[in-house]
Amino acid sequence: MSEASLEVKSRCCTNLEDEVKDLKEKLAQSKNQVDDLTAKLETVSSRNQVLIRELSSMKEIQTKCEKLEKNKKKLEQQVVNLRSCIEVNMFEYNKIEQYKEDFEETTRLNVAEKLKEVDLFLEMQVAFQESLAQIRENNYASVRSQMELRIKELEFELSKMKNSQDVTKIELDIYKHLYLEEVTHRMSLTNELNKTSAANMRPAPDLPYGRNVNNNSSLFNRNVAVRENMVTRTSNSRRSSNDIDNYITKVSYIIFPLFPWVSDS
Repeated sequence: MSEASLEVKSRCCTNLEDEVKDLKEKLAQSKNQVDDLTAKLETVSSRNQVLIRELSSMKEIQTKCEKLEKNKKKLEQQVVNLRSCIEVNMFEYNKIEQYKEDFEETTRLNVAEKLKEVDLFLEMQVAFQESLAQIRENNYASVRSQMELRIKELEFELSKMKNSQDVTKIELDIYKHLYLEEVTHRMSLTNELNKTSAANMRPAPDLPYGRNVNNNSSLFNRNVAVRENMVTRTSNSRRSSNDIDNYITKVSYIIFPLFPWVSDS
């Protein structure tokens, strides 16, 4: 074999070695790129899992927000209903105040009239005492008969006043009983509203609240009508000063616990 062919073979081997070396380097680079891409793929996959969990959490939050929005609307409606109920209660309270003023005015006039009668009677008694000696001398029997008749008339008037006072007391007791029933009923309505508010915080598709309120409203209107009739009858009756004090005390005990701002003002 000639030197030329050996030299050619040597060059070929050298070239082949260089190519193998280059290929190994490229293979190493490719492996590194594959490793980098694998790491990036794992990172992206992990990030994708995080995003999926975040999306699921956001969907749950959106569902909760929708439920909260529904509950908010229900609570707003309940606030409107409560405000309406408060306005009705204030209207009823104003009516009671007007009835009380009318009752006090009527009673004041009755007391003034009775005081005039008492003054007149006292004046007559003084005049009688001043002229008693002369009357006793002139017409003792006639005067005695007149006095007995007058005493009977006064006793009859006193009996009428006592009967009127008894009737008035009975009417006031009935009025108090009706008013206490009404207060109890309002407290029951308030408890139902509180229970309904608590029930609305969890799913409750069917609630009989509206039907009960309508039924209770009709009963409430009947109680108000009965009470107005009783107040009208009571304002037309005559009452003594003791009845006035008792009435004001009873109404104060009943009204002030219901309307604390009235006692504060």
